Amino acid sequence: MQTITADVFQNLKKFIAENLIQPSSRQERQDGRYCQFQNRQENRQAGPDTGADHLRRQEIQDSQQSGSDGLQYKGDGKEPDHTGGRSMDSLIGEVGASFREVLFDHIQASGMTNTEVYKRANIDRKLFSKIRTNPAYHPGKSTVLALAVALKLDLADTADLLARAEYALSPGSVGDLIVRYFIEHGIYDLQVINTALNEYDQPILG
Repeated sequence: MQTITADVFQNLKKFIAENLIQPSSRQERQDGRYCQFQNRQENRQAGPDTGADHLRRQEIQDSQQSGSDGLQYKGDGKEPDHTGGRSMDSLIGEVGASFREVLFDHIQASGMTNTEVYKRANIDRKLFSKIRTNPAYHPGKSTVLALAVALKLDLADTADLLARAEYALSPGSVGDLIVRYFIEHGIYDLQVINTALNEYDQPILG
């Protein structure tokens, strides 16, 4: 694998230190949500004197504190309505383009051939053929990221492509932060990225 210059490695190390969400931080947030759940349970057990309106206000307050903005509540005070009152058919009708469709739109826009893309992504022809011919095929996250790097997608398009395959870049993953760092800095050399991933004992792309 290619070597990484000392400056790039030091900047990468600093980037990871500044952006990585440690497990302890996630645990603290989980503990906070658990405490809110306990409070709701205690309120429900307190008896009818708390009132339905009080419980509804408490649930709205708890959801806002845990970052669940935009929830609407049904008039009966029972369960939150995540759909805004719209039918399931209406929501399903808004399903966007698939991973496969978006990927090949990017390939066409790039001006590269399919062969050039899968070679740049360091994936074999058979795997790429599965993606191209089988709409139901679900590629792994490392494959999706390798294709994003091969296509030189920016961070927004990379995140969108990942989402189409039901993945996301996690701030709690060192490997994801490494990939994000190189994309943000316009470095799309897969060998360099994989060298950095290997240095941190992370799975390589492709």
